[in-house]
Formats: sequence, structure tokens, C-alpha cells
Amino acid sequence: MERFIRSLVINPVIEAWILEQMTRDAAALVQEREVRRRLLESSLKSVEVQLAELTGMRIRNLLTDQEYLLQRAALQKQCIRLQQKGAVRDVVGIWSGAISDIVKLSDYAARSIG
Repeated sequence: MERFIRSLVINPVIEAWILEQMTRDAAALVQEREVRRRLLESSLKSVEVQLAELTGMRIRNLLTDQEYLLQRAALQKQCIRLQQKGAVRDVVGIWSGAISDIVKLSDYAARSIG
């Protein structure tokens, strides 16, 4: 068992490189997520404004009921699609956390038996 655990040990140089890369990539990922979040918020706000304008057009009888309902349904679908994009979890973030845990576990296992 001990030999197997020792075989899992990651070379300290490689371990340091992995953790450094993950830290660098995590910073870029956070920045990218922030940009996507802002774009998503802007798009959602635009759809909300369009829905309000559409309602105003219907109130002023510039659209028929059917035109209003079709355009409203399309905007609501767009809104739902945007909200779903915002709700999707970032798989890269999940994997980077798992890799970090594996590297730390390897180090911990080696220290605890040796």
C-alpha cells in the first residue's frame, strides 16, 4: 500500500508548475467571467427595454394583438435563453478545483506516510 501511495507523488517541480499555471489561468478566467457577466446583463437590460417599448406600442394601438403576442413571445424566449446562459456553471472552474485537490492530496499522502 505504501509503495502505491508513493507512486502517486507528483514531482515537486511539476507540482509547483501545475499550481502556478492554475493560478494564472484562474485569474484570466475570473476576468473573462466578469466580461461575460457584464455583456449578459447588458443584453438582458436591452430585452427588458424592448419589452417595455413593445407594450407601449400596443397601448398606443401601433400593433395588433397578434403582432404584440408574437414579438413578446420572441423577446421572452430571448430573455430566457440569456438567463440560462448566466446560470450555466463554469466547467473549467470546477476542473481546476479538482486538479488542485488532486495535487494537494498527492502531497498530503506522501507526507503522511513518509
